[in-house]
Amino acid sequence: MYDSFYWKKIYLINTVISSENNFDSAIALFPRSEYYFDPMNTASDAQKTVAIQPLPNLNLLADALGHTARWKILKELSAGEPRMVRELAKAVGCSPDMASKHLAVLRKAGAVVQGRGRLYQIPKQHLPTPGQPVVDYGHCLLRLDAAG
Repeated sequence: MYDSFYWKKIYLINTVISSENNFDSAIALFPRSEYYFDPMNTASDAQKTVAIQPLPNLNLLADALGHTARWKILKELSAGEPRMVRELAKAVGCSPDMASKHLAVLRKAGAVVQGRGRLYQIPKQHLPTPGQPVVDYGHCLLRLDAAG
């Protein structure tokens, strides 16, 4: 992270360049060692890279939430446990084929992911408190306790 003195120097250089349209006059203000830019990522400053999942597409998510069966599926999955299509179909009260179609819509929207063994679950980053019927997709916070 750069300190405020660094940003003051950059501001001063930009001000001189824009007012005089002359880069040489800006360079003359600072010795060569002061405006040399080090690479930002050196071996000593290496940080752990964390994969950040993007937010689900808002339009697709809004379309996916437009059916009560999908709300019920999300309520079942909000417990945090991966579930099979047949289990979800039985809990929701529809055929496995229809549950599979609903899960495809939710998966396309980014609301659920399909894991090993065709187990579906809500991505962990969207479950603020596992076991509670609340899902946070960034765009919206779903309270699924009222979903049928």
